[in-house]
Amino acid sequence: MNRRELKRAGIQTLPPTLLHALESFEADPLVDDTFGTEFKEIYLRQKLREWDKSFFHVSDEQRERMLTYL
Repeated sequence: MNRRELKRAGIQTLPPTLLHALESFEADPLVDDTFGTEFKEIYLRQKLREWDKSFFHVSDEQRERMLTYL
């Protein structure tokens, strides 16, 4: 099934990125009930730092590959 068919059938897909997953985690009331607000905030803070660190990182290999297009 393609994305449109999945949506029409009411089937949700997993978040495509860590950031999307964290947004879903933060919005889910079950998280507060299960883990508590303090753990949720600590977890989100740590994972958002992880996202910030890895999202903007460009490896040497990526840099070399992309610079060949210039």
